[in-house]
This record gives sequence, structure tokens and C-alpha cells, in this order.
Amino acid sequence: MKRNLLKLIAIVQLFSIFSFKATSQDFKIFHHDANDSSKNYWVVYEKPKTIKGVLVLLPSFGEPAFTIQNETDIIKKAINNGLFTVSISLQDGPFSFCVDSISQQSISKAISDIYKYYHLENVKLYLGGFSIGGSGAIRYYENCFENPKLIKPSAVFAIDPPLDFVRFYSTLSKRLADSIKSEEAEYLVKRIIYHFNGSPSDNYSSYINNSPYIFKNKSSKIKLLKTAPVLLITEPDIEWQLTNRNRDFYDINALDCVSFIKELRLLNNQNATLFITSNKGYRRISNTRNPHSWSIADSDKTIAWLQQY
Repeated sequence: MKRNLLKLIAIVQLFSIFSFKATSQDFKIFHHDANDSSKNYWVVYEKPKTIKGVLVLLPSFGEPAFTIQNETDIIKKAINNGLFTVSISLQDGPFSFCVDSISQQSISKAISDIYKYYHLENVKLYLGGFSIGGSGAIRYYENCFENPKLIKPSAVFAIDPPLDFVRFYSTLSKRLADSIKSEEAEYLVKRIIYHFNGSPSDNYSSYINNSPYIFKNKSSKIKLLKTAPVLLITEPDIEWQLTNRNRDFYDINALDCVSFIKELRLLNNQNATLFITSNKGYRRISNTRNPHSWSIADSDKTIAWLQQY
């Protein structure tokens, strides 16, 4: 399975290189290891003349950090609005799981190093990501309220992230139990078990500690964000999911997103925002319909929302 994913990523990377001049912002890649270009790097985009903030972006699972620009206009809009923008590749490259402790350390180190290298002291930080990259962004935000040494974002957004990894594990496992053939589901179940040291029934406390949110657990870390500006964006096109992926509401991340924002509002968080879109989800590189895509985030609305804070 990993070999197949690597093959797919190689194709995406090749396509991105050939489409660079037509679709991309100018960027530079800074590698932490000259002998391994597949992970631990920053993609630094054009620097605004006047820096009004820093935007750090986390890619989805299986997505090289330098291809984000081909799927969304957020980078272009951010630069036009004075945000110094960097997308980061973590310790396992495209296979980083983002919410586990090693990935979280990788995120915090990257942000700290970026601030030191570019002398960005006292500049506002904004953090965002798509899919599991969004999960990692929310998890990092929670960590900031527990660890004052971390650079805390002024606001965070996440595009269709899985947040409740008990729910995520259960729906993936059910898919396999129902004999729905899915190499992706089989691979992700193994990765969840690896990073969480077992299934929810084996090690529930690990899921509490590492999930950004668990719907059925009252001690969920969501309480750390009771005053924090959080934006979630999701497109619950259930007819498309049912027809094209054989999925129901329990299988899609919209369930987590809506529940998460509801819980924050019950905590009287006036800055908890949910954007629900319709027919916006398309993968630009492959030119295919998919409601689980960067494109569901309206770049103007997203940047405007961030810069309120």
C-alpha cells in the first residue's frame, strides 16, 4: 500500500513540476537534510513588502507540501494581504500523521525555526491545514494552551479535518468489516493503531491524549479552545459520497466538524466559526469532483476571517 501511495505521490510531484510556471507562486524549498529531499522541508513563498502576519500551512496525508499551491488560491491571497506564507513538510514527509506527538514536535520546531530564521518576533502567526493537516493544526493549537513556550497562533483554520479519531478508526474498521475493498482504509487503520498504540478498546487514553476532539468524552481537549478563534470548513455532499464512495454521514469528516463547533459554542466561544459549502470541492490537478478538497475553502473569506484576529 505504501509503495502504491509513493508511486501516486511521484506522479503528482512530476505533474506539479511541469505545471509550475502556469499555476504556481514563486517559491523556494529549504531542506533540513541535504541527503533526503522527501521530508523535513519548508516551502517559502514570495515575501510581502510589508509583513502583517505569518501563515503556516500543513498538507493532507500523502500530499507533498509544495503542491498545495496547485490546489488552492489561499497562498496567493495570503501574500496579497501581507501574510508571509510557508507550507511545511514534517518528519515523515507526506506520510506524517500530524496529530501524534512526534509530528507535533516537528510542527512546533518548524514554526520556531521559521520565526528565528526570518526574525519574525512579535509577528502574528496563523495556522491552517487540509484533512489530517487540519487535524494537526487544531491539535497544535490545543498544545499551545498547555505549553506557553510554543508560539501560539492568533487564529487557526482547518479544511474538512478528521478530529475524533475514535470515530475515524471505527468507521474505517466498519468499512473493512463490511467487506468494502479499500487499500486506503486498511492502511489508515494500521497507521492509527501504530500512532495510538492500539485500537480504542486497547488504549482509549491514547485517543483522548492525541485526538483533537472525541465526541463521547467529556474530558476532551476541546475545552482548551473555549475562547480561541477556530474556523472549520466542510462540504457534506452525502449524495456524492454515497454514490461515488459508498459512504454515509458517519464516514465523513463533516460529522466531526459540526460537532466540534457546536461544542465550542456551548462553551460560549464567540469565535468558533463553521463554513459549510456546496459544490465547491474539486481537485484541480486531476480535474475531478471531490468534496474533500482544498478548493472548498474560499480564499478571500478564509484570509479575511483570519485577519480579524
